[in-house]
Amino acid sequence: MKKEMLLAASALACAISFGAELNVAEGETLTLREDMSVTGGSVAGTLVLENGMTLSLSDNVFASTAVVEMRGATIVGFSGTTEPTFSNVFDVAADTQNEIRNVDDSWSHEGCNVHFNGKVVGSGSLSLVSTGRGFIIGADFSAFEGELNLAMDGNYFAGRFGSSDMSKATLNIVSGLVNFSLTDIYIGHLNISEGAAFNDDRGWNDSNSVHLMGDSVLAGDLTGNEIDLFVHDGASVEIGCEVPRVYVESGSLSGNGTIGRLQTDGRDIAVENAVGSVLTVNGSWGTQGRMVVTGGTERPSGNDIVRFADASPFNVELSGELASKGWKLVFSDGTYSIWRPGFAIILR
Repeated sequence: MKKEMLLAASALACAISFGAELNVAEGETLTLREDMSVTGGSVAGTLVLENGMTLSLSDNVFASTAVVEMRGATIVGFSGTTEPTFSNVFDVAADTQNEIRNVDDSWSHEGCNVHFNGKVVGSGSLSLVSTGRGFIIGADFSAFEGELNLAMDGNYFAGRFGSSDMSKATLNIVSGLVNFSLTDIYIGHLNISEGAAFNDDRGWNDSNSVHLMGDSVLAGDLTGNEIDLFVHDGASVEIGCEVPRVYVESGSLSGNGTIGRLQTDGRDIAVENAVGSVLTVNGSWGTQGRMVVTGGTERPSGNDIVRFADASPFNVELSGELASKGWKLVFSDGTYSIWRPGFAIILR
């Protein structure tokens, strides 16, 4: 601890005197608590960025051996820099909000992308924000248990996602367009905000699979080539967009979206729509399954829940809980609705 404190004091004094370099040797640790602007140096050891501070970089000073501990900090910079690449470790502290922002340079600037490689660990929140240049994201997130927020509001090609294993993490597509071209992506929770898009540009309309391990909300769009959406581990997925194919290993569906083909392989699947949300299923994919309607009970009649172009592959039933309370299931013109008899409307 004493070595760390002395190193911090010495390094900060040097930075203040010369206003440019940040140096941390491999095996050493430096903690920054105040905002700092850096134009050179090398960080090969551990750099701790404390809560509330901003580190401004004109170039990437992180060596591949560096560990950057983010405890509520912001990293900004790279104006005029050609293709900066992060290949170090980012350790995102639990219960903290952190951000890495790239510059406002035009996307037409030569070498305009920021490459986010290396490894991300921890369980806090990390936001990557594109205001002009693109983020190319290929880091190892397999041990990350926090939230990765992508705000890709920069220009053309604002974001490309190339990390296949986020099975312990939450991926939030906050805004803009995020491209991917992977055969399989495993995500703990995927939330796409309204107006944002997760776009498959791999070039094939098969084997483009997104695997969801936990509860997710697709309020934005899954775009590009056809995507197979796999629902695992009892996840509840709200679909507000069009998904070509959905395979439910275990879990439930809801929302106002459209499913091209739904596959259950004989497994039970719940539809949990609230009043006013109608999930549309255009066709089946595979064997027959049982669909249990569990939602939409705030209004006594006329609650459309799920619509089929062809309902024959599915055995649709009302949940035992709703049936015990007097609710009924009605099928008409391809749509399943629920209602409860015994109510009357009196006009005066």
